[in-house]
Amino acid sequence: SCSHLQAFSSNASSGVYELSIPGISGTVPAYCDMEFDGGGWTLILNYRRLANSNPDIVARTANLPLSRGWSLGGDDSGSGNEKYWGHAAPGMLSKIPFTEMRWRGETTGESGTVVHFKTSHAGTMNYMKSGSGDCSGLQEASNHVLYSDHSATIPSQANRWHRDKGNFAMTEF
Repeated sequence: SCSHLQAFSSNASSGVYELSIPGISGTVPAYCDMEFDGGGWTLILNYRRLANSNPDIVARTANLPLSRGWSLGGDDSGSGNEKYWGHAAPGMLSKIPFTEMRWRGETTGESGTVVHFKTSHAGTMNYMKSGSGDCSGLQEASNHVLYSDHSATIPSQANRWHRDKGNFAMTEF
C-alpha cells in the first residue's frame, strides 16, 4: 500500500506507484498522496466530474482509479478516461492492507461544500471492505476526525438506513 511505501521512503513524493496487492496478478498502478497528514494515502475513489452531470458509477474489481488533478471543473468520466473514473469495490478493497480511511470531496456552486475527514472506525472499515452492514457509529464524534476545510454534514449525519450496498457501499453510506 502507499502507507508501506511511505514507511520505507519518507521522502517519497505524491504520484503513481506500482503496488503489489495480494490476490492480484502482477502490480497495480495506484495514486499515492505522500504529503497530506503524514502521507501514505492510497486513492481508492475518484469521481471528478462536471457540474450537473451524472455519469454511471464504476466499481473496480481488479485495479484502482488514478488521478490527474484535483481542480474543480475537470472531468474524469466518459470515453478515454477509464483509468481515472471509479472506486475500489469491496472485493478489491479487502485485499489492500489499511487501518484508516480518508474522504476528500468538494462541490462547485455557491455552497462549495467540502467533505474532508478520516476514520479508523471498525464498523465503517468492515462495511467498505465487505459491502455488508452499514456505517452505524461513524457519525459519533469519537469515530472520525474532521480536517479544517471540512464543511459537510457527513459523517455526523451518516445514514444508517443505507445497508448492504455491496459494490456501492463506498458511494452510499
